[in-house]
Amino acid sequence: MARRLSTAPIWLLLAALVVVSTLVRFGAALSVTPGWIVPDEVVYSQLGQSLWSDGTLEILSRPTPFYSLFYPALAGLPLRLGSVDQGLVVLRALQALVMSATAIPVYLWGRSLMARGWALAAAALTLALPGLAYSGLAMTEVLFFPVVVLALWAAAAALARPTLRAQQLLLGALALALGTRLQAVVLLPVLLTALASTLLSERSRASLLRFAPTLVPLVLAGLGLCAWLLVTGGPASRILGAYAPAGEGGYSLAESGYWILHYAADLLLLTGVVPLCALVLVAVAARRGPSAPPAMRAFVAVALSAVLWFTIEVGVFGSRHVENRLAERDLIGLAPVLFLGLCLWLDRGAPRPRWATVAVVAAAAALLVRLPVAALINREGVWDSFTLTAVDRVHGWIGAGPRAVVLAVGAAALAALVLVPRRARWTLFAGLLALLAGTSIAAGGEIATASRSERVASVGVERSWIDRATEEPVSFVVSAEVSSDSVWRSLFWNRRLDYVFDLPGGAVIGPMPQIPLGVAADGALVSGDPTVAPPQVAVASEVLRFAGRKLAQEPGTKLALWRLELPARMLEWVQGLQFTAELGDVPLLRQQAHLVEYGCPGGELRLGLQSLSSATTTLDVQKDDGTHLRTIRLGAREAQTFTIPVEEPRPPRAPACAIDVVSDTEVLVPRIELVRE
Repeated sequence: MARRLSTAPIWLLLAALVVVSTLVRFGAALSVTPGWIVPDEVVYSQLGQSLWSDGTLEILSRPTPFYSLFYPALAGLPLRLGSVDQGLVVLRALQALVMSATAIPVYLWGRSLMARGWALAAAALTLALPGLAYSGLAMTEVLFFPVVVLALWAAAAALARPTLRAQQLLLGALALALGTRLQAVVLLPVLLTALASTLLSERSRASLLRFAPTLVPLVLAGLGLCAWLLVTGGPASRILGAYAPAGEGGYSLAESGYWILHYAADLLLLTGVVPLCALVLVAVAARRGPSAPPAMRAFVAVALSAVLWFTIEVGVFGSRHVENRLAERDLIGLAPVLFLGLCLWLDRGAPRPRWATVAVVAAAAALLVRLPVAALINREGVWDSFTLTAVDRVHGWIGAGPRAVVLAVGAAALAALVLVPRRARWTLFAGLLALLAGTSIAAGGEIATASRSERVASVGVERSWIDRATEEPVSFVVSAEVSSDSVWRSLFWNRRLDYVFDLPGGAVIGPMPQIPLGVAADGALVSGDPTVAPPQVAVASEVLRFAGRKLAQEPGTKLALWRLELPARMLEWVQGLQFTAELGDVPLLRQQAHLVEYGCPGGELRLGLQSLSSATTTLDVQKDDGTHLRTIRLGAREAQTFTIPVEEPRPPRAPACAIDVVSDTEVLVPRIELVRE
C-alpha cells in the first residue's frame, strides 16, 4: 500500500482529504443546533464577542473567571458578523476547517516516522473520528484538538533533536495549548515523563543539559507563580481560573482509580481498540530490536506518556466532577497520536512478539469486559461521549444490549490484531476507517436530534424571539420556575439581553453575572445593585405578572416579554407550580400553590383544574390569614374551571396578601389568576 501511494501526489491527496472532510463536517454541523451544551457554549460565545468588541473576556460586561483566550478569539469574530444565525454559519464552516486541518500536522509528524502512504493513512483515520462533530458546537474541543497534536509533535521533535529552535517551538506550543484550554496543564507531566524516559534510555546527562532552554523557563514560570500566590494569598488552585474547584482536593484514591480504568477502556473504544494496542506493541518491538531512530524513540516516549497522564487527569477529574457518564471529549486529542502509533506499527510490518501480544490483548479485553457500558450511557450528557452515543443508537437498531455491542466490536478488533496476516495488514486500516466512519454517522443523527429538541424546550421554536419582539435592551428576571438552561440559551440566541436579575429562590447555575431583585410589599421591584435600575423591559416566567404590557410570548417556553410601567412593579406571582416537558405548557400542582397578590385587591379567583388521579381529588382554597374560601372536589380525570370571590381586605389594608391552593394529589392547573375588580 505504502509503495503504491508513494508515487502519487501525496500533498494533493492530503489537500483533498482536508477539503472533503471540511465539506462533510460543515454539512453535518448545519444539522446540529449550537447553544446545546450549556453553559459552556454560551460562555465561549459571549467571551469571544466581548473580546472582539471591547478587548475584554467578560459576560454581560462583567468580569468572569478565565476559561480560554484563543478559542474565544477564534469564535468571537464570526459571531460578531451580521445576525446570530449568519455568524453561526460562518463559525461552523471555520470550525469544520480547523478540525479537519488537524490531518496536516498528523501527516507531517507521520512522514518523519514512516512511509508517506502510512502517514496519509493516519491522517485519514483522524478525519473519520466521531469527535469532529464538535465542528457544529461552540466548544474549545474544536481548537484544542489540533493544538494537542501540535504540542505533542513539538515535544517529540524537541526530544529527538533538542535544538534551540525546536525547544522554542515547544514552549510556544505549550503556551498555545494552555491559552486554549487549561486542561493542557497535563502536558507538563507528559513532557517531563517523556524526557525522563529518554534520559534513562540514553543514560547521558548531556541530554538533560541540552534540554535546559525548555526546563529553565518552565522552572522560572513555576517559581513566579509560587511567588505570586505567596504575595496575593489564597489557594494555589486559583491559577486554574474558572476550573479552580478541580484543584481543591477531595478526591478519593479508590474512586479515582475506578474511573481511570473506565477512561482507559473508553480510550480504547473511541479509537477502535487496535491503535492503542499497536502503540504498545511497537514500543515493545522498538526496545527489543535493533536501535530505533531518535524520532521513533521520541514518538513512543511522548505517545505513551500522553496516554498515561491524560487518562489519569481525566479519570481523577471525572471521579468528582462528571456524574454517571464518561467525558470522552477530554480524550479525543489523543486519537491522532494513537492512529500514528497504529500506522507506524503497520509500516514496520506489524510485529507481534508472542508474550507481549498476549499481555496487550488480555489487558485490553479486561478493560472492555469490566466497563459498565449501559450505566455510562447518559442521554442527558450525549455531548460528552459520541462513541457511547453511537453504541446506544446501534444497539437500538439491532436489538442487542450496549454491552454486547461493545464486546462484539472489541472481540473482532482484538482477533484482527492477532490473526490478520502481515501481507494483508492494510485491512486493519481499512476496517478501522470503516468503523470510525460508521460510528460518526450513527452518533451524528443522535447529536442533531438531541440538540434540536433541547433548544426548542428551552427557548422555543423561534429561538431569537426576544430580539424580534423589541429593539430595546432586555433584562431576564429569573424565578424558581425558570431553568438555568433557558436563561443561558436565551442569552446565546438573543443579543438584546443585558442584565440578569434573580428573584428570591431564583438563580442561574454557572458564571452568569446576576443581580438580586427584591419585591417590596406593594410589589415595587428593588435592584440589589444601586448602580443598576430595576428592569424596564423584561423576560420572565409566565407565572409572573407585572404592571405594564405584555409584548410577546413564545409558545412552549413558559416565558413572556413585558414592558413595565415605571416605577417597575409586580402585580402577581404564582409559586409552587412546576413545568415538565411531558405536560408541555400546562403547569403541575404537586401539593401547594401560593398565589401572591400585591396591593391585595378584591376580585375573582379564576382557577382551572384537571385531575390526574383515578380517584376523587380534594383541594382547599384559603387566604394566607387563614380565611377559608372554598373546598373543591374533582372526580377522576375531571377538568373544570372555578370562579371564587375574593373580598378586598378591610382597613388597615395590607400591601400584599396571598391565596393558597392545597391538593391531596397531583393536579394540572391550566389557569390560576386573580381578576381584579
